[in-house]
Amino acid sequence: MEFTDILKLIPQQLYGVGEAKTLEQLKTEFDNGESAFRILNGNICRETWICRIYAYSTKGKLYETHQITPDSPKERGYGYISEKLLSYEVEAGMRSNFYHEHYYLWRILSEKLQIDKDDVNRFVFLAQTCEKKTSDSYPGILCTYNLLEWRISIANPQEQYAKEAENGAKIFFHWD
Repeated sequence: MEFTDILKLIPQQLYGVGEAKTLEQLKTEFDNGESAFRILNGNICRETWICRIYAYSTKGKLYETHQITPDSPKERGYGYISEKLLSYEVEAGMRSNFYHEHYYLWRILSEKLQIDKDDVNRFVFLAQTCEKKTSDSYPGILCTYNLLEWRISIANPQEQYAKEAENGAKIFFHWD
């Protein structure tokens, strides 16, 4: 499938309006393999695998408190760390079962919080769920979200964590 195939089947005028991604963001996601796209019964479907991590320590539970984007600050308040799996991680996970091969967990902790394996006392796989829905971010596309949930315990936690994203956004986490 080519990106032009997607453009033919979506309401392009709705992209970049309100909460909707821009067509450029959609193309970047397509090109980077962050999500798999396919045509089903004449409609575009998007499938994404997401790792959600609930992190705890003696300081409490780690929350993503807010995000400062190049445009404006955005309050989040999530009680977890969340990140899309990369296409090669999904392929490897499909072959070996996602909760047995958890290398993606270490990539996410390292990239988002600069935490390595030695900082984690314990990790437990909680659940794998699947949700299909339309999203305000992707007009005209049915989205499937495959969610892998983990609980981890962090030794020697920092007071606060911050991460700078590729788009220039800064994401802040704190203990509560």
